[in-house]
Amino acid sequence: YPHSKTFPNKEQWEEATQQELHGLYVTKKCLKPITKDQVYTDPRYKGIKVIPSCVVYKNKVNSDGSHKKCKARICAGGHRQIAGDGTYDETFAPTAGLTTIRFCLTLAVNMGLKPYQLDVEQAFLNNELENTMVMELPAGIEIDGCRHVELLKGVYGLKQAPALWYKHCYNAITKASKGLLQRSKTDPCLFYFFGPDYTVLLTVTVDDFAIFTNSIEWLEEFKDEFNKIYAITQEPNFTWFLGIRLQWNEDQTAVKLDQPNDIRKALIRFNLLDAKEYATPMASDFDSEPVADENINPDFPYSALIGVLLWIARMTRPDIQLAVTLLASHTKKFTEYHVKQAKRTLSYLKGTSELGLHIQKSKDFDLHNCQLEIYSDSDWARDKIKRRSVTGFIGYFLGSPIVYRACYQPTIALSSCEAEYMAMTDAAKEVLYFRNIFAELAKYAKLSFPTVMHVDNTAAIALATTLVANKRTKHIDIRYHFLRELYQNGIIKPTKIHTDDNNADIFTKPLDEPVFIRHRPKLIH
Repeated sequence: YPHSKTFPNKEQWEEATQQELHGLYVTKKCLKPITKDQVYTDPRYKGIKVIPSCVVYKNKVNSDGSHKKCKARICAGGHRQIAGDGTYDETFAPTAGLTTIRFCLTLAVNMGLKPYQLDVEQAFLNNELENTMVMELPAGIEIDGCRHVELLKGVYGLKQAPALWYKHCYNAITKASKGLLQRSKTDPCLFYFFGPDYTVLLTVTVDDFAIFTNSIEWLEEFKDEFNKIYAITQEPNFTWFLGIRLQWNEDQTAVKLDQPNDIRKALIRFNLLDAKEYATPMASDFDSEPVADENINPDFPYSALIGVLLWIARMTRPDIQLAVTLLASHTKKFTEYHVKQAKRTLSYLKGTSELGLHIQKSKDFDLHNCQLEIYSDSDWARDKIKRRSVTGFIGYFLGSPIVYRACYQPTIALSSCEAEYMAMTDAAKEVLYFRNIFAELAKYAKLSFPTVMHVDNTAAIALATTLVANKRTKHIDIRYHFLRELYQNGIIKPTKIHTDDNNADIFTKPLDEPVFIRHRPKLIH
């Protein structure tokens, strides 16, 4: 708070701070001011831990990166809460998975559902606490002359706040929709309704609702009912969600997901705005040799850069997923070489910031015959430190890429066949996710089985489709053999594909520029 007074626009930050305090104290009645003497003499607070707090400030931006407003948030120091200290019980709260959000986007563009974004105002401040808690206000801030307050509701920063909010949020959605929306058993943050006149898909990401429906009447009624419980606002358009820019075509039959603002902020943060642009995110001869024990890490925020790259890779940029995976294995011990390679990945994003995932309507869309297609690949013993192999796969739902991964395998594979087999197992888990979703929607939609799984290793296909057992395969962990059960039950169909045509190749090893450029349009463009 004192720091905010040193900025040229200090009046705007002061206004944002006062709005936050008014919301906490007057509107939501989350705080009860208490004197310092009360903290230490009142029997109600005896033995109660005093939690610190701070003010977090943020410049909110529009989808084009322009300034929207100054935002202030008073946050409790949840890092001081320790299990067993009496300040909390449950902490877990689900949030919609990326695959679920892309799944809804894909159904929306194919079914002609319009996208809407709703935001619950000060969501966490609606939930009464189950434990007595005392918080010290941020430096420079007082309420009615008091520096301490008793917390009455789950303010931001508390460990139990997300769990409390989800419980209340679920009840509010159920009540506001009059029991119409069903909660998915596969993803508890997905709600849906399929009816003869209209369809509704709703995902919950903390206090942000993404709604896809072809009934504006239902939406208005839902908003009215929800507002009777908690204040909710609707964004003017659905073009900015979780830091992702969504660019819709005119008839909303296609949407592009990208993150130019996040990339630009990263370039500014790591002083790479003028850096040379690269055609690939990583050199094809990247060396994953172990770093010497006596190595002293360079003075560079390497982990922070990897964190930024990982966020961008997971959200919209599968083309850098492998590079980030390989670089992330050196966060504890790294050299100037690794720093240079990480900067190269960000510099690559600089020249390709307008690329992103494309989700578009399938030419032969049939809700009762939805298609899922998986490409799986691996690179045997890629890691020179632990000799682990790399798993890579990408899944296309209704022709759009919505799930992908690149990661080191948990155990050492003794052959390329075994590495491919383990990669197929990871890919098959995603097939089961879709199978579970469509099992719930069986009355309204169907997923076509078996799901074709493209693999470029004949031996791995044979291992998955036959009951072979010999000295080369008898050691393989039994959990990987569930592939055979999936094949026998008609859920997956491993199919041979040439390496040059395997879209998952880009997730397993750094590629030369011509090969990388050939594969990239199959992921993003």
